Amino acid sequence: MPSDKKKEPPRFRCTLYEGLEIAPTLDDYLEFIDHPERLGNKLIGVSLFERVCLIQEDLERFGIDILDFMGAIDGDIESIDTVCITIARLLQRRSESARAGRTHLQSRKEEVSDSFVNYCIQIILTTIHSQGESIPDSLFAIIREQLCPSGNAYDKSLLKKARKSAALFTAIDMINCGVTPSVRSITRALEVEPSTILRLFPNDDIIEEAQKLAPIQKDLDNFAREWRNKK
Repeated sequence: MPSDKKKEPPRFRCTLYEGLEIAPTLDDYLEFIDHPERLGNKLIGVSLFERVCLIQEDLERFGIDILDFMGAIDGDIESIDTVCITIARLLQRRSESARAGRTHLQSRKEEVSDSFVNYCIQIILTTIHSQGESIPDSLFAIIREQLCPSGNAYDKSLLKKARKSAALFTAIDMINCGVTPSVRSITRALEVEPSTILRLFPNDDIIEEAQKLAPIQKDLDNFAREWRNKK
């Protein structure tokens, strides 16, 4: 006779929060995921409160109220916002110092370090995950900045590619419209300086490249037009 007792769904081996509390390192966490039976052999990591005590001096140095930080690790959204916005301003100040050539301030610990910021993010993120809450905008902003800082090398390389593509397709469009492109006409169309185009195409070969690609682009445009007319 079937039992009326509702079967509980199988529980995942552990949550990220539990794994990190049990195993402070990524290697230990993955070992715990692969071998949950070894749980009894693992030592519990230091508590969140103990971690805050360890960084109290840095919190004070950077003007982060320890009570706000305690509220943040307790899951209070207002406290999380206060702490994360303070950290965001610290990161902004550090960027301004770097642009002004004052990079020595970080070596003197006068500017916030990535290690400190990432440590704070990890503590707050652990709390939010354990409570099943969504990541607040303020925390998301500093996580995004740490993962992919504003004006990073990859962003700059993509921007350069986008500018080069825009210049090239401007020249291609001119050719396909019966206009002979020149560096000056391209710069006027894009509203940039001639030196910008010359940096993107140091061998001054933009016109030659555009002439090679213009027939291909024209064929693609014609094909797309015919296909739309058939619909």
